[in-house]
Amino acid sequence: MSNSYGMTPEAIEELVKKYPIKEYADGGRYINIENYLFSQEDARSYLPKREHWAKELLALFKDHYGNAERSFQGSQDGEAVVALLPNGDLANLVHLDPATIDALEEAQEEGKVKELFQEILNDI
Repeated sequence: MSNSYGMTPEAIEELVKKYPIKEYADGGRYINIENYLFSQEDARSYLPKREHWAKELLALFKDHYGNAERSFQGSQDGEAVVALLPNGDLANLVHLDPATIDALEEAQEEGKVKELFQEILNDI
């Protein structure tokens, strides 16, 4: 996880500061990002990717459905990008969890982002 997607180190630090740090009796300190624990180093690598893909998914959903937003921050299932129908009903959603971000990163490495986006749009 090394791509910062053009974010400056300062911007990454500001992102990291938005999430609570959990300290454990053994001295371990982890950043809690939507119910997933990351070391500070891993969080600095993960968050720019998460922000990049959130923007890409927002653009995809806005283009396809007309309206999209980030929602469910702090919920048990974690934050998601949601597509909304004109009447406000939910049309589609993608959670911004590590598995989703890893899948998007893998698709990018393999040149298959368009195919994965098509699956997301068809998976409703």
